[in-house]
Amino acid sequence: MKYLVILHAADQLQPLDHARFRRTAEEAGELVDGQLLADPSLGTRLGTCGAPIHAYYLLDVESSARAVELARLLPEATQEGAGVDVRPVMFAAAADY
Repeated sequence: MKYLVILHAADQLQPLDHARFRRTAEEAGELVDGQLLADPSLGTRLGTCGAPIHAYYLLDVESSARAVELARLLPEATQEGAGVDVRPVMFAAAADY
């Protein structure tokens, strides 16, 4: 099952180190993709929302519990002013669920 791990952080936070997360997920063959995003001031936000998204990772794991386990390795999971969403990715009319 695929999960999108969405990292949020307040504008003033410095980019955080994701090496432990990336190493663990890559060695297990569970990291599909991941990118840091440009500074929010370079994009366009429509509507109101919480802290900006500053990175994402796409995981292919056996369970939501494993996706959460990996997400807990990210510093955004525990840092004040930051957060992590772990969401299942819906494919082909939710055939995976």
